[in-house]
Amino acid sequence: MDEKWGWSNREFAYQVRKTVRECINELDPIHLLSMDCPPDEYEPEIDHIVAKLVLCRAKPEVEALEALIHGIFVVMFDESTAGSPERYRSAAERIAALWDDRA
Repeated sequence: MDEKWGWSNREFAYQVRKTVRECINELDPIHLLSMDCPPDEYEPEIDHIVAKLVLCRAKPEVEALEALIHGIFVVMFDESTAGSPERYRSAAERIAALWDDRA
């Protein structure tokens, strides 16, 4: 696997998972954490996002990543609960920026 973009680099994989977790928990898109739910409440959604990112060998487009994250929340909850795709823009930008650091 390509060391520059591939997931054989454990440090990068760890950083992606950590950043996805931080972004989703900070965003708290369903307001679960603000209702004192456990801090791992979004772990299934985070797992789905990271599983899709495993396939990215190049920097994902922010719009595509925003749509991916939104789509996962729509499936896991529902469309009205997930809100608009724009809700996920800041998380998508921050996650996509990880690939800039690898250039």
